[in-house]
Amino acid sequence: MGRIFGVKDSILVLAYFRTSAEALHLAWSTDGLNWMPLHGNRPVLWATVGNRSIRDPFIRRGADGHFHLVSTDSWMSKNLIYTHSQDLIRWEPQRLVPVMGSVPGARNVWAPEFVCDASTHEYLLFWASITEPGNHQRIWACRTRDFQRFSQPVVLFDPDYTVIDATIVRNGRTWVMVYKDERGRNEPNTDNKAMRMATASSLNGPYGMPTGLITPHLTEGPAVFRVNGRWLMLYDYFLDGKWGASASDDLKSWRPVTENLSVPPGARHGTVFEITRRELDVLQRAWPA
Repeated sequence: MGRIFGVKDSILVLAYFRTSAEALHLAWSTDGLNWMPLHGNRPVLWATVGNRSIRDPFIRRGADGHFHLVSTDSWMSKNLIYTHSQDLIRWEPQRLVPVMGSVPGARNVWAPEFVCDASTHEYLLFWASITEPGNHQRIWACRTRDFQRFSQPVVLFDPDYTVIDATIVRNGRTWVMVYKDERGRNEPNTDNKAMRMATASSLNGPYGMPTGLITPHLTEGPAVFRVNGRWLMLYDYFLDGKWGASASDDLKSWRPVTENLSVPPGARHGTVFEITRRELDVLQRAWPA
């Protein structure tokens, strides 16, 4: 997102799924902490292709003014789901994009996201994948101008341990990747299983100098955005069915602000984007609570 949120006529929207309904859900906020669900916390878009599952939905407004959606197509798919919309209500026919189809031994495509590269007028699309042998997850990436034609996938980030759930934001001249260190066990008192950061001078990387853990253990799905002059990060306590939040003034040091956070019940793995107040009015008329 990058720019300071909070200017006139600007609203934050949270895209998420729920375990009980693996579909697109939306909520809105003016401060990034208090989220009000649209459509009564019910889905606003179901998957119609692949495994009929929208997990880890990611939405951004593209250079064409459309909202572009990418998502995980269930646990073990080498595809991601893609569609786009002008108003977040009427969506174009969904497509499966086989981003790992040409990679031998590829087993999955998780939590896809993209960043618009203004220098090349392209989108850098990235996600986590395992390639056999083993269970080592790395962050892969490809490029596209139109979500029709895609370059061959390459490894974007591999710190020599398994990682998932990367998100990338720009801070001045530095690109910052927040990602989940997937080492450890899904149980209390585990090592890792939380977020770290790595930085690069170019969107393409290399991303290096990983930090220590910046979120509590057993968290994933970071959403990082700037609101009212500070950075916020939301994350999912994936075993407990709750969320946490941290704030930073410099995108380096983080402090917890979870006590101020309110998200829709059952929300999982969210991402945050911006719309206008007028666009929110249209959504509220389409999906009254």
